[in-house]
Amino acid sequence: MEVKKVKKNTVVRQVMDQIKNQIATGVLNPGDKIPTETVLAEQFGTGRSTIREAVKIFEYLGIIESHTRSGTYVCDHSSISTEALTWAILLGKNELFELVDLRSIIEQRALEIVIEKAQNSENFSKTILNALEKEVTILELSVKNENMEDLIEADYNFHGTIIHASDNNVFIHIYQTLKAFMHEEIKITNKQDSAIASLVSEHKEILQAIRDKDPAAAKKVFFVHIHNTINQLISK
Repeated sequence: MEVKKVKKNTVVRQVMDQIKNQIATGVLNPGDKIPTETVLAEQFGTGRSTIREAVKIFEYLGIIESHTRSGTYVCDHSSISTEALTWAILLGKNELFELVDLRSIIEQRALEIVIEKAQNSENFSKTILNALEKEVTILELSVKNENMEDLIEADYNFHGTIIHASDNNVFIHIYQTLKAFMHEEIKITNKQDSAIASLVSEHKEILQAIRDKDPAAAKKVFFVHIHNTINQLISK
C-alpha cells in the first residue's frame, strides 16, 4: 500500500487518516503491532511529535493501545471508546428527534433478530421472556408507587434487554452510549398521567408479540410506542 507524504497544515489529521485507512483496508488488523514512532515519522514525512499526538488520540478513542515494553497494537472493537459519540449527543441539543429515529432503527432490527432466535430456540425464548417480564413487573410497581427513577431504569432496561439479546455489538454499544439521552427521553415523555397510564400496556404488547413470536405484530406495536414517544416529545 502506498504511503503518501503529508502536508504540514493538517499534519496530525492526515496522519490519522492514513492510519485509519490502513485499518479500514486490512493493512492493519486487530492485534497487529503498528510501526514505531520513528518508522511512522519516516513513512509520513513528519516529526515524531506529530506521530505521538496522533497515537495519543487513537489511544483515547480505544482504537490502539500501547504497552511499555512490547509496543503499540490495534485493538478489537470491544475496546472502542464511545466518548466521541457521547459528546456528539450531549452537544447536539437539536438532534433529539434524530436520536429517537436512531434508537427506533436499532430496536426494530433487534426485535426482528430476537423473534427469529425465539422461533428457533425454546430456551432462548424462555430466557428473553423471563427477563422482559421482570422489567414489566418493575414498571407496574413503579407506576403504582409513583417511583420515577425505578420507572426510568426499568423502561431503559426493557429495551436494552431486547437489544442485548440481538447479540449485535454495535447496537449494544450505541444503546449504552444513548443511556443518558434515553433516561432524559423517558423522563420527558412520562410527565403526563396519560403517558404513564399507557406505558405499561405498550410494553406488555411488545412482550406479547415476542411471546407469540410474531414479527409483524412486534413491528406494529413498537411503531405505536415510538409514535407516542415522539408525540410526547413534541408536546413537552
